[in-house]
Amino acid sequence: MSVRARAARRRRSRPSLAVRVRALWVIVTLFAVACAALAVAFVDAPFLRVRAVSASVPPGGAVSSAAVLAAARVPADANLWLLDTGAMRRRIAAIPDVLDVRSHRTQFPVPAIAFAITLRVPTGCVRAAGSVVTIDATARVLQTGCAARNLPLVDAGGEPAPPPGQILTTPDIDRLLADAKAIGARVPVKIVRRDRFGGLEAVDTDGVILRFGADDDLAAKLALVDPIRRGTASARNLRAIDLRAPDTPVVEFP
Repeated sequence: MSVRARAARRRRSRPSLAVRVRALWVIVTLFAVACAALAVAFVDAPFLRVRAVSASVPPGGAVSSAAVLAAARVPADANLWLLDTGAMRRRIAAIPDVLDVRSHRTQFPVPAIAFAITLRVPTGCVRAAGSVVTIDATARVLQTGCAARNLPLVDAGGEPAPPPGQILTTPDIDRLLADAKAIGARVPVKIVRRDRFGGLEAVDTDGVILRFGADDDLAAKLALVDPIRRGTASARNLRAIDLRAPDTPVVEFP
């Protein structure tokens, strides 16, 4: 047999391109069908459906585990591994008092998801436009009303405070809160505010007005309050102590 005849015979014995393509498509189709069947089985698998949901919150905090679970909105009988935990964490983080949210999924002994919550710490209360709100160190409003009596209360003036969950942007609020904390550590006060000239002013628990003026030397001025009160025979009848000029403090009576 000639070389040309043998080559022609080999070409006739090979499957055509169309045959090979059809065979490949059959394999691809079968593989796709198998993958789809596995996906359906995975989504509907009873052993992957959520059977337990829990939330860990600090005891005695302003947020309950029930409030966290309500915000998470975990669908009943949802597939544990298809849950959008990012969306759930964002909903929980929208609760004003929540600082951080972590989620953890476990398959055994039952499919479960757990949330761990860190709460914000109230650092002060702010009176604004006649109402009072509680804020944290970032000036985020946590709730209406003052959360505790021992928190410093500052007067932010007539600008209304935003609703819980938003940031209080009143000018000078950070410095005013820091001053309130420093004053409260030395003198029990009911309120800290700015006077009409922008100076620092406080009212102590006896109703005595403490006029500090500039706060760049606040520590030195605070050190004078107790000696002045002890040295004043009619301390209980004091109306005000003016410390704006610390070298020559002025005591005012009714």
